[in-house]
Amino acid sequence: MHRLLACAILLFAAPLHAADDRYFLMVFGAERPSRSPDHAHTFATFVKRSETPDGAKLEVRTISWLPAKLPVRTLKIRPEAGHNYELHETIRFLQGDGQRVSVWGPYEIRPELYEMAGCQIARLNSGAIRYKSYDGLFHSARVTNCIHALSSMVEGDRRRVFGPGWGDVSSYHVTGLFLPWVVDRCTTYDTLVKELCLEQYCLAYRKTFAAPAASPRIGLQRRDPNPVLTAGPPPVRGRSPRR
Repeated sequence: MHRLLACAILLFAAPLHAADDRYFLMVFGAERPSRSPDHAHTFATFVKRSETPDGAKLEVRTISWLPAKLPVRTLKIRPEAGHNYELHETIRFLQGDGQRVSVWGPYEIRPELYEMAGCQIARLNSGAIRYKSYDGLFHSARVTNCIHALSSMVEGDRRRVFGPGWGDVSSYHVTGLFLPWVVDRCTTYDTLVKELCLEQYCLAYRKTFAAPAASPRIGLQRRDPNPVLTAGPPPVRGRSPRR
């Protein structure tokens, strides 16, 4: 109830959406080849793009929930203080740790998902939620890992026993949860990668409906036959955000 009330207040206080504003989503997954949960992460970035006389203006919201004191330690018994990291500092940390970073998107989304992300970021930054890599049996309103920090946006807060794996597989799962808010799941807007200055990184651009690796969850056993690993977006894969 308190969560719904807080979200309602934030959504009511949010500015009206201009006709030229557009909203986008990128979901990221990271893991080492060994697929150790200590070296894996799921995070997402939500972008509001506004056309101004001086050019495009981007407002970026990233949910990247990790321990305030890195690195991740899956076997740590007690929950610890968490921190919501920004997009570029997250990628730099992950690649410095030897993790490959995969991307789903950028997809255009409805503005409601962008506002929901703002509500979730406010909750994470409030200090009321702690971090634990394996958060089974904990209520996500008090303790959560990186995956459930995102999935609880749409599934709500609850206790969880099992999760959808970690790394690329969990990020594929999260992408699926967000698809109801995606305007056109078959179109990506790759020029947004350049506008976010992500072309400096070597990222694996993935397809929505092909699971990236064998998963413990039934129905996610396929492999992406053509993951595109490149610095900057793959060529001619989508459209520009400009109308």
